[in-house]
Amino acid sequence: MKKRILSLLLALVLVMQFGIVAFAEESNRETSADYYSEQETKAGKEALSVIDIERVAKHYADVQEKNGYEVVSATKQTVYPHYSADCANFVSQCVYWGGLSMNGSSVNVGIHDSTTNWYCIYINTILWVRRYAVTTSWIRVSDFNAYFSSIGTKTTKTTISALVSSCAVGDPVQLADKTTGTAYHTIIISEKDSSTAYFCGHTNSRNNVNVYDYLNQNQDKFILFDIT
Repeated sequence: MKKRILSLLLALVLVMQFGIVAFAEESNRETSADYYSEQETKAGKEALSVIDIERVAKHYADVQEKNGYEVVSATKQTVYPHYSADCANFVSQCVYWGGLSMNGSSVNVGIHDSTTNWYCIYINTILWVRRYAVTTSWIRVSDFNAYFSSIGTKTTKTTISALVSSCAVGDPVQLADKTTGTAYHTIIISEKDSSTAYFCGHTNSRNNVNVYDYLNQNQDKFILFDIT
C-alpha cells in the first residue's frame, strides 16, 4: 500500500512538473515574442537585422549582468542552457534572436559534435532539469569559428583600430592568441560610432563596453565574422 501511494505521489509530481514547465516555456516564448515582435514582423528570421542584433545583445547582457542565470525572468535567455564557459553560447543566442536561422535539428538530448549544423533545441525537462540538443558549433569557440567561417566572411585584424574600422553591429568577434593564433573567446559587436566600437559578452558579463577599454592588441588578434 505504501509503495502504491509513493508511486502515485511520484506520478503526480511528474505530471505537475511537466505541466509547470510547459506553461513556463510557453510563457517565456510569448513574452519574448512580444519583445522581438518588430523584428519577427520585418524579417521573419530570414535576414539578419543589425538593429535587432544591437537590441538583443544589450538586452541579454543587461539581464545577465543584473540577474545572472539564477533568476528566472521572462526573457529568451531562460530557454537556453548555461555553461561554465559560456561565451559562444551567449553570442549564438544573440545572433539567433537577431534573425539568423538555426541549421539542422535533433530530438536527442546532448551535445552533438558539428561544424556544419548550428542549433540549440529544448527537448524536455526531467525532475526540474532542462535538457537540450545543442551542437558544439553553438557553444564551443573552435567549432563556432568553423561554422561561421562557412556562412560569412572571416578576416583577422591585428590592431583594435583595424577591428573598429571594419566591424559592424551584429558581427561576432573572436579573440585569438597573437602567437599561436588559437581563438579562445567570442564576443559580439553591439554598437559603433565614428571613433570606436562596443561589445557585449559572457561568461563574465560585458554590457556594451568600449573595445579600447577591454581588448588587448599586444597579446591578441581579432577574428571578425561578417554575417550581416
